[in-house]
Amino acid sequence: MASLQPTWSAIAQSTDLIASNFNTGETAWFAIADNRIINRASIPVADPNLQIVDIYDYDRDSRSDLLWNDRRDNSLYFSSNDQCFNLHTLNDLNWQIQRVGDFDRDGDRDILWRNQTTGEVALWQLNGMQIETGRVLATVSDRAWKIADVQDYDNDGDLDILWRHDRSGENVIWRMNGAAIESGFFIASVPDPNWKIVGSGDFNGDQKLDLLWRHNQAGQLAIWQMNGMSIEQGISLSIAVDPSWQVKGIHDYNQDGTDDILWQHTQAGTLQYWAMNQLQPQRSISPENFNSWQIQPFKQSEFTTKVPTYNPNSGYGIVNAGIAIGAAIGQAPFAQVQDTSWALDMMNIPEVWARGYTGQGITIAVIDSGLDLTHSDLKSNLWTNSGEIAGNGIDDDRNGFTDDIHGWNFSLNNNDVSPSSAHGTAVSGIIAAARNNIGITGVAYDAKLMPIRVTNAQDNWNGNLANAIRYAVDNGAKVINLSLWWSDSPQLRDALAYAASRNVITVAAALNEGANQPSHPARYATQFGVAVGAVDRDQRLSSFSNRSGTDPQMRYVLAPGRGIETTIPGNSCQSGWWGTSIAAPYISGVVALMLSANPNLTHDQVRQILIESTTDAS
Repeated sequence: MASLQPTWSAIAQSTDLIASNFNTGETAWFAIADNRIINRASIPVADPNLQIVDIYDYDRDSRSDLLWNDRRDNSLYFSSNDQCFNLHTLNDLNWQIQRVGDFDRDGDRDILWRNQTTGEVALWQLNGMQIETGRVLATVSDRAWKIADVQDYDNDGDLDILWRHDRSGENVIWRMNGAAIESGFFIASVPDPNWKIVGSGDFNGDQKLDLLWRHNQAGQLAIWQMNGMSIEQGISLSIAVDPSWQVKGIHDYNQDGTDDILWQHTQAGTLQYWAMNQLQPQRSISPENFNSWQIQPFKQSEFTTKVPTYNPNSGYGIVNAGIAIGAAIGQAPFAQVQDTSWALDMMNIPEVWARGYTGQGITIAVIDSGLDLTHSDLKSNLWTNSGEIAGNGIDDDRNGFTDDIHGWNFSLNNNDVSPSSAHGTAVSGIIAAARNNIGITGVAYDAKLMPIRVTNAQDNWNGNLANAIRYAVDNGAKVINLSLWWSDSPQLRDALAYAASRNVITVAAALNEGANQPSHPARYATQFGVAVGAVDRDQRLSSFSNRSGTDPQMRYVLAPGRGIETTIPGNSCQSGWWGTSIAAPYISGVVALMLSANPNLTHDQVRQILIESTTDAS
């Protein structure tokens, strides 16, 4: 790590901001006063694995130092006076920083950790830029318990730890005595998991911390006025905020004695301060526009959680499977493992295989041009309808389709799913070609492929897509790959809604027109499933790929889609495949890996994890 110190060396204030530019990769430090930028310093870092954890004068030389976390090996560094100092390297990515603060009141910062696998909660007590002591405070093995905030709730000078249980909705505070747990206090339960604690602040000027809540779906806001460890009253705020706005800080920005709320629009970058008075917003102040800058919120409890940023061209970016599957099971991103395929490496898929997640138990429907059922790289992973007896001319399972042993042809209305073109076989190989030392290896190489054909000739898409989607859902598919274009209709929209209601994930290619938004059915990814654009091996958005559009509700992600080798009919493989229809099956495979790791994920959880596990395209 070279030269990470910004040129401006003033002591950081609580109102200062650190921001990253998602177009240029630049990181910068902004000094804010009177709701405007009074100074700025650039930090020459464009590596997404490096994250600023804290700004503080650790070595007491009247200059602010930066504490960095490198998520490749979970190492911590200081940058100070244009030099770097290694604090420690853990190598275990399951440990995640929860908060940095002075727990033992000795004037030095300390670091609170939690192990996402074991549930251990540990504290490093620092002495300047060195670890003085490190110890486990307790073990909370139930990963549904999450640290929501760390503040001095009882005004005794010690930082306390606020916990929330994701499933039961219970809220508990650990009262701390320096670096030790003194006691635990149950506050109340809020069973609706969509209510999240955004942070703590003194919103009414009574010198006591209050809790700010937000409903993730409805956008409603509420404040619990606290009296130490107990609730005095709960107040609903008079305004709801749509999900495009995220809380980035809670401080007394206008220095009137009450904490205010800093918001940022995730797409436009626009900032807005809410000046608070007696637990209600009194006015909004819009400082300078940050445009492509993304503010880093230091008061979030888990610094490694990505705040999704939306770009009208590249959507949320390239999916990292190592992060996505880690998030699916509540663990840190998986350590890197190299493979021979650049496309698999780009998405960090071998990391997931190394942890034992290979798509086992998941069926993926490929609604396309049919499949070569005899291909040596695919035949072992074919879905078989166990309720049917082959060739007896009877609808044994009474699902309305006779002898649908390996799927159905919705163009010819029979069970002939043999390929009318190479397209469906190519898509299927990317998803689930077997790991058998033959040809290629698919993303979810132990998943099952359900071929559903909607063509009767080369490039003649004329089947009933809505009925094909419903067939896939009703017959056990958990993922549906839609590498195709289709005319919009109420029936198509209802079928996609039906899949989502059954927690079946539809993955649709954005299409190859170079347009400024996806075509149908991918355009429905504002509500259902995900849309996929294509990048090349240099992580550049391909010119042919339809862009994501202006609506940040569009769940649009990227995957490799140029120069791809995959399976084709005739028991062969072929390189040079391109298109968003080739990118989409990479995402279908990743979703299958997620569901094999955690079958209980909902439709909305899968979509959210995918956009939070992305890195920006070049």
